[in-house]
Amino acid sequence: KLIYFNDPIISTSIDFKAETVLSNGYRFEGKNERAVKRAYERFDELNMFEVLLNFLKQAEWYGDSYLEPKLNPSGTLSEVWPLDSSITRIDYDEHGKVRAYLQSTDNGKDKVIWEPDELLHFRANWFGSNVYSWAPSISISKQLSNRSMLNEYILQIFKNLPPKMVHILKQASKEQYKSYKQSLLAGRSNLNQDLVVRAPSTPDGDVKITQNVVDFTKGGLMEVARYVREEVLARLRVPPVLLGLANETSRTEPQLFAFETHIRMIQNRVAKFINDKLMPLLGLSNVKMYFPPVMVLTEEKYLSNARAMIDMGL
Repeated sequence: KLIYFNDPIISTSIDFKAETVLSNGYRFEGKNERAVKRAYERFDELNMFEVLLNFLKQAEWYGDSYLEPKLNPSGTLSEVWPLDSSITRIDYDEHGKVRAYLQSTDNGKDKVIWEPDELLHFRANWFGSNVYSWAPSISISKQLSNRSMLNEYILQIFKNLPPKMVHILKQASKEQYKSYKQSLLAGRSNLNQDLVVRAPSTPDGDVKITQNVVDFTKGGLMEVARYVREEVLARLRVPPVLLGLANETSRTEPQLFAFETHIRMIQNRVAKFINDKLMPLLGLSNVKMYFPPVMVLTEEKYLSNARAMIDMGL
């Protein structure tokens, strides 16, 4: 959780993907118009847009996302509550069958326990026979560690930057040195910004000012930072250009196409999950929810790709 809140690349990428999935909202279809209208009403009552946004963010980062349907005394669904995936655990047997869902309370002793049918569990990246999903943070743990060390290194550079200006007073007395320094610092908000020293006089004059400039583009520091950032974005499958980052490659269009395909897959899987698990609880099994497709590429690009496919005989 702390990585999500402290790393701008991670949080921005996850937020962006969740927002993209929901960027066109959601729709319902079915033969019964009253039931379709009722589906819209019930989703509004349950604040499902915000619930789904929360659900998608947690599914993207933790790999697993949990919804708790809450029923009122009459048995009607009154709330759909997204749980915190970071503290939700699964109790399962040696065959992977879920026995219960657990969540520790703030005191670390008491536990909240749900029966298997009391929670809706979505696996964003189910791999093999694992009970839990495969979280993206596992694949990029080394890159995240590198980013942390890199950020600490840059912080130390800023903490130990040399003074911006060095004023050398040649053969100045203590009174002259003090007066010069006070007049210099009078307009400064940072007392450590400039350095004033005394030195022997030379034919060049009585006062010499030198400037120190730290160039972060040299020494490969920015290249390392860019490489680590791109490794993280590659796992999260977000093209840098969509986050407003400089794109120095010629792969923009293929990256956008791959991203759009990835988003459509998320939309289809989440919609199926909602239709299979939540819609029956609402008494709306005859209504199907879906997400309108998201178009990342421009219309001209789609037409160009279509013409190319026709020319190739596809």
